Amino acid sequence: IFENLFLNNKHILAFYLIGDPKQSIYSFRNADLYTYIEASKKISNTLFLDSNFRSTPKLIKSINSLLSFEFSKKWLKLPKINQSIAYQEIKAGVKKSFDFNDNLAPLHFYISKDASNFKKWPTENQEMKFFNFIALEIINLMKNKKLSFDSFAVLISDRYQAERLKNHLNS
Repeated sequence: IFENLFLNNKHILAFYLIGDPKQSIYSFRNADLYTYIEASKKISNTLFLDSNFRSTPKLIKSINSLLSFEFSKKWLKLPKINQSIAYQEIKAGVKKSFDFNDNLAPLHFYISKDASNFKKWPTENQEMKFFNFIALEIINLMKNKKLSFDSFAVLISDRYQAERLKNHLNS
């Protein structure tokens, strides 16, 4: 529809498509990475927002390394096309660093060893472990770094998990 209305119309002087292929993981929003890829092939002039003003330089460096094509091509392959997409490196717009004094890298993972044994993941038990970990991290940072509760953001999978996490944090 957009191709017929805008790309093939000589009277349209400018047409902007805004998207981020990494945001296509949000299937609950009906995001479709393959539609993004097809649309981006039809656009000749592509510009990128290249600065993140919400994250520290160390975190940005970690994310750039994790999502770099060289590293992610082995584990972020798209099943329908059997290849990875290129990642546009970003710069840290924030120059200030933040030291958590916990000897952990800016990006670290919480791994559940038994994730493959269950049809529903995370299980209620695993989710409770995640929630406890998150709550303890928030309490520790509020206490030791004097951060307020509104300084934190937690990425969750859907509104139902958000409600469960909210109830857990409230308790």
